[in-house]
Amino acid sequence: MKFNKDIKNNICFLVSTFDEREKFLSPFFYFYKKFIGSELRVYLAKGDNHFSCDEDVDIKQLNFSLPRSNRNLGLCSSWGKRLKLAIEQIKRDGFSYTVFTCDDGWIRYLDADRFSILLEMMKKYDCDRIQLIETSPGYILEKIDECASLISTSSDVPWYLNHQTSIWRTDSLYNVINQNDCATESEMIGSKRCKDLNYKFLVLNRPLILSSGVNHSVDGLYDYGKEMLKEFCCEKGLSYFKYYKKFRISISNKIVNDIKSLIIKIIRKLNHVRHK
Repeated sequence: MKFNKDIKNNICFLVSTFDEREKFLSPFFYFYKKFIGSELRVYLAKGDNHFSCDEDVDIKQLNFSLPRSNRNLGLCSSWGKRLKLAIEQIKRDGFSYTVFTCDDGWIRYLDADRFSILLEMMKKYDCDRIQLIETSPGYILEKIDECASLISTSSDVPWYLNHQTSIWRTDSLYNVINQNDCATESEMIGSKRCKDLNYKFLVLNRPLILSSGVNHSVDGLYDYGKEMLKEFCCEKGLSYFKYYKKFRISISNKIVNDIKSLIIKIIRKLNHVRHK
């Protein structure tokens, strides 16, 4: 894609990952290059290991040596600290808007015409975040116009903040992230922060980007994620079955960690009630 100078100077991508999840990155950047191209800067917030990308993409790797656990409770607090430090670098580099996504957000569709006017959309709606993919109808508060709808901030919508592919005002994203958050805590507690800050969130009525969400399926990948992985492996001359096996292990570990985090949260809440 060809972008005008205003977009290239004001919009960047931010991808969050960990060293042990590098298997997600090669497919991510393969599809990123296929749909987005190489003109926009991508900040890759990760751990110690250097990622070698085969694609011609403008990547600025931000490697942070941070602990993976939070008070030895199994919570990934380095996620929030890593993200906070990455956004500080983005702010120093002068990008006012950031498309934030996670390493499993492989792009499988892009509305190129509307992507080219993202900056205009952010200014037009004067909002803190526009979600670029679909959202549940229950999250919609009101339709603004033919392009976008306001996401409800009511208490009935607990997941007001999520990490689906979205364009943010860089300052707003920075302010809502707590350096002690793990990814799950950030969505839950961060939703309250956003409401307290009176952040305005919109969602496009037609998705601008479709991403695979390959990390959300118990058996490893959704069907379309599997098809994308097959395309990537075929293009790169890799064994699909060997590569897919890596995902099965990674997804299983994530499920275990998520369950552990949930149990810890319940114990914390019970202890808090007892001490009242």
